[in-house]
Amino acid sequence: MPIGGVLAADGVVVPNAVGVDIGCGVCAVRTNLTSLSHEDIKNIFGGSSTHQGGIRSNVPIGFNKHSKEQGVHLMLDLDDEWNTPIVNQNFSLARKQLGTLGGGNHFI
Repeated sequence: MPIGGVLAADGVVVPNAVGVDIGCGVCAVRTNLTSLSHEDIKNIFGGSSTHQGGIRSNVPIGFNKHSKEQGVHLMLDLDDEWNTPIVNQNFSLARKQLGTLGGGNHFI
């Protein structure tokens, strides 16, 4: 079981069976899906020549980031308390990293 791995047991899902990753933000979400075909899974993940689009094409992974800044509505408003040189210097980069996946044991 990898650190941060999800374990499906009898009648329960354990979202972090071994250890945790500070600030990882992984959560379990209930859906109304009861099954998925292999073709559905390939379309959801995408990223191949036969299954374009999908998660792999739209979510930057590892040290990668979006090419454009993401919506500021997801970020803190930069009032006087947060308006510092270091915040201003990194704000654009932070907006490009919103909605990315990270590396290591981070997963969707």
